[in-house]
Amino acid sequence: MLPSPYDHPLTTMPSEDRKDLGIFYPIMGHMCHMPVVEVDVETGKIKFLDYVAVHDCGTIVNPMTLVGHVRGGTAQGIGSAIYEEYKYADDGQLLNANFADYILPSVNEVPPNVRVGHVVTPSPFTEYGIKGGGEGGRMGAIASAIEDALKPFRVKADFLPLTPAKLRGPNSSSDGESVALPEWREFRAGHPFARRKHVAVLAGPTGSRDG
Repeated sequence: MLPSPYDHPLTTMPSEDRKDLGIFYPIMGHMCHMPVVEVDVETGKIKFLDYVAVHDCGTIVNPMTLVGHVRGGTAQGIGSAIYEEYKYADDGQLLNANFADYILPSVNEVPPNVRVGHVVTPSPFTEYGIKGGGEGGRMGAIASAIEDALKPFRVKADFLPLTPAKLRGPNSSSDGESVALPEWREFRAGHPFARRKHVAVLAGPTGSRDG
């Protein structure tokens, strides 16, 4: 957690008559995401066993809408962390320009009940003390959980998306994009760690003028 808010050098404050609301370059969420994941070492498939998201959205105007916003943002983060990427041929042609090839998470991949919590710290810089909700924190938390689950195999989750094809080994992926390490490939069949589950906690930054 940062000890004080971060002010981007190009950020401007709203004018006194409120005709100009200012420019807020960094939009940082105030949150803590806690995914619990299980990784099948044989296939590279990632399953969410539980997911908790706690956000500080300032003054809550519509609790039901806010919960939906946080859950929707979490689903979007799961897509960015595990499934979604643009693939190009050597000549620059986009290879996955439709939803048959560009993979999005469905209801089967998203946790059925993302548990949402709130911390209410009204912003002194906005009307009614409101802040944004549902932004940030998801991809890093998911990557940390996957890396933590695969710690015995020394897999470094420092890239996105963490697709099963990239995780399960070069011999099982036609595109050769795997980053799985030999230690994992040697152990994955019949090893006691063949299925791993773990939790990772990522506290979101406390930046921006929103307090």
